[in-house]
Amino acid sequence: MPYFGDMMLKQITSQMVDEYKSMRIREKASPKTINNELGNLGHMLEMAYRWDYLSENVVRKVDKMRLVKNPPRFLGKDEIDRLLSAAKGYYIYPLLETALATGMRKSELFNLKWQDIDFDNATITIQSKDDWHTKNYKSRAIALTPRLSKILLAHKAEQKNSEYVFTYKGRKIHATINKSLKTVTRKAGLTGVTLHTLSLFSTPCKILLKRTCF
Repeated sequence: MPYFGDMMLKQITSQMVDEYKSMRIREKASPKTINNELGNLGHMLEMAYRWDYLSENVVRKVDKMRLVKNPPRFLGKDEIDRLLSAAKGYYIYPLLETALATGMRKSELFNLKWQDIDFDNATITIQSKDDWHTKNYKSRAIALTPRLSKILLAHKAEQKNSEYVFTYKGRKIHATINKSLKTVTRKAGLTGVTLHTLSLFSTPCKILLKRTCF
């Protein structure tokens, strides 16, 4: 808004967008921030194009900033032990155990229901719900290890009739556990650990340690 002001969307040209991008680079905005801003502008123009107010979306012609991807953060077995030890007693403990054992995505964890877990056949089914869908709308089954089964059964016994597996104060977790995870990782003496980091661990641990870790 400060840059384009009251200019009509149809007056914005690809050159103007390039000049805006150059200005943000000079202001030392991060490449990710610049891409997000271009994405927001591009979405507005795309909707205007879709609704026949514009003949084209000029943001499409502007190259996004190249992002340098950091290598994924993998946790060692000792780090995993420290993390889980520090997490015991916190509401996120069973969630962390599940992320480590299954590699489930954050949204999959937050939308997991007890009906998705078959303790008798030792499987977890990731499937769409009325208010949420899996990636590509596809379902898949994950093996439920004896260790995780024991942890989740104990967790279920402590819950107060919630249909969702992971909750906070009896309610479904909607957004993030970053604050709680940061508290636990600080207690464990770890840095750079996110929920995505834990999901990465389940597959490589079988390769690195030559066994099923959980």
